Amino acid sequence: MESKPELIINIDDKISVKQGIVLGLQSVLAMNLYIGPLILAALLALDVEATAYFIAISFFACGLATIYQAGLGIKLPIMQGTSYVPLGAMAAIAKTAGLATAICSAIPAAIILALLGKPFKLISKIAKRFIPAVVAGSAIISIGIALIFIGWHEIFMMPERFTTNIIEAAASAFTLILFIFLGTHRSRAGQICRIGSVIYALVVGTFVATLLGDVNFGPVAEASWISMPKLMPFGMPTFDVVAILTMLFVFLVILVETLGTWYATGAVTNSEITEERLNNGSVGEGMGCLISAIFGGPPVTGYGTNVGIISVTRVGSRWVAIYAGVFLMILGLISKLMYVIAVIPGPVVVGIQMIIGVSVAMVGFRVIAPLGFSDRNVFIVGLTILSTIGAALIPPNILHSLPTLLSYILSSSISAGSLCAVILNVVLPNDKKAVPASETENTLNA
Repeated sequence: MESKPELIINIDDKISVKQGIVLGLQSVLAMNLYIGPLILAALLALDVEATAYFIAISFFACGLATIYQAGLGIKLPIMQGTSYVPLGAMAAIAKTAGLATAICSAIPAAIILALLGKPFKLISKIAKRFIPAVVAGSAIISIGIALIFIGWHEIFMMPERFTTNIIEAAASAFTLILFIFLGTHRSRAGQICRIGSVIYALVVGTFVATLLGDVNFGPVAEASWISMPKLMPFGMPTFDVVAILTMLFVFLVILVETLGTWYATGAVTNSEITEERLNNGSVGEGMGCLISAIFGGPPVTGYGTNVGIISVTRVGSRWVAIYAGVFLMILGLISKLMYVIAVIPGPVVVGIQMIIGVSVAMVGFRVIAPLGFSDRNVFIVGLTILSTIGAALIPPNILHSLPTLLSYILSSSISAGSLCAVILNVVLPNDKKAVPASETENTLNA
């Protein structure tokens, strides 16, 4: 096994303001933070104004959460971003009980998630018992597959626009693939191509959509420059027990996804993921989701993109994440910039989303590969994939006829697949040697 590369700047080393600005902005550009809010806005058919606010508050809340995690929480260079996991469930709750209920259902769940970290210190025990590497890898595969299916659904949703949708999605997807491959060259130009690949794909896709007459920049010109976060912007808190239980389960699924990011970050920064870090990280996850919900945004989680940046730059200082968090908060207050993002047509985002889905699924398979394909692992991985695809293909009329809790869970194919992996891990007989998730962190960094 190859030795880990030495860091130029270690995890607790302070950096200059100039370094913080450059490296912090670099981490922000690599996050693709706007894709999650755009997907949820499309699922809810929000107008441009609401979509712009959704994106803005996501930036602002993720900035606050990033500063907390890097400074006081898990104390790793973790970047917080909007999670893809709860998007389907939130859309289902919003369509059934209203957007305010969907947003507010995250508040009790976020508080419980934080309390499970501290003072109860249960997250580390839950992770050790219920989320070994085979479950974490299966959940990551489930996320990737779900993103692909969501993308195809959006393309086929309006048959009269099928040709236009395909052209716009293909333009952004092929551009993303091109710059990813250009970014494989170990040079400064290659690094620039890789870091900005999603931005380049959005620009090219939007340009193609403009040529097709599918972009209206009128709202951008009319937008104000500055907007402030609003408490409960979609209405006063309304709480539904079933919705809260659904979001609590979804948050635990998010934690499965996040554990992979934490272990990977620990690997590239040569930092041990201790029980204390796991519990502190859970508090940070809960607080980030709580802050976002109070201001009307979707749940947030640790993003894995920053792991790649650390690998390339060999700068592992958590102060980079703190600077990046400050930039995210500032960007969240510039409403005109958010409107520029909000007018990007859905198919352009979908093309990028499906490529991201493929990449995420492959990461999951890389986590599973070192464990070997015993009968137990094959069934866990295979049935997780089957459950994810099955939930994605359930017709809406059947989904809405199910009991409310089951309908909410199955509306998110990620939740369905991850739940399947957790249950199978509990009920299937153990292999002679169980491999914990922490032992695959080098694989995550490969």
